[in-house]
Amino acid sequence: MYARFSLSKIAKNKGITEHEAARQIGLSEKDMLLIESGKVRSLRLSTIATTCEKLDAEPSDFIELV
Repeated sequence: MYARFSLSKIAKNKGITEHEAARQIGLSEKDMLLIESGKVRSLRLSTIATTCEKLDAEPSDFIELV
């Protein structure tokens, strides 16, 4: 079992672009692309916390166990 991350899902629900979501979270465009491509297998807890805070989301909104 592993985690799949989808920040684009949150961005779409919030009506913003993936690039705007990345900017709000503090991620580079490169990091955002790596996350969306599935090449990232883990995220720091601080990144998860910042994502939840800045985008008013819950971890289950963008983390899926596969």
